Amino acid sequence: LDAWEGGVIGYDGLSGALLRSLDDGATWYPMPIDAPVVDLAVDDSGRLVAATAAGLQVSDDAEGTFALVPESPALVLVDFAPDGRLVGLDESGQAYTSVDLRTFEARGSVGESFTAMTTGPAGEVWVATPERLLRSVDEGATFTEALAWGMS
Repeated sequence: LDAWEGGVIGYDGLSGALLRSLDDGATWYPMPIDAPVVDLAVDDSGRLVAATAAGLQVSDDAEGTFALVPESPALVLVDFAPDGRLVGLDESGQAYTSVDLRTFEARGSVGESFTAMTTGPAGEVWVATPERLLRSVDEGATFTEALAWGMS
């Protein structure tokens, strides 16, 4: 689930439907995509990136057609930073960034299992793990503990 100025998009994992609304949720339209969606990210222009079982896919047209991003890393979590850069994690926790959705720079690694990721207003990367919250202020090159919540 993600939103941008004028739109909302969500993936129904039970039915496999990717749905988009361009009128604050009054009307929903299906978007065809050829693989199960793992995560979604939308930038301020409405460009959509879907991390899928088949690889990273992007849609930047009004019809919502998707194209596979060739040679992209197998990302499982994605988000756009405020500067427009895509940030993502692969299954191992390796962080990647891309400014053009064609080339990807490997950054640092989370180093443990994770459950969620987002970017903050200053471009920081936040990653939740089962035991703690991690923060990166250098585009995912390094992660430090911001909060621990593991079992005591």
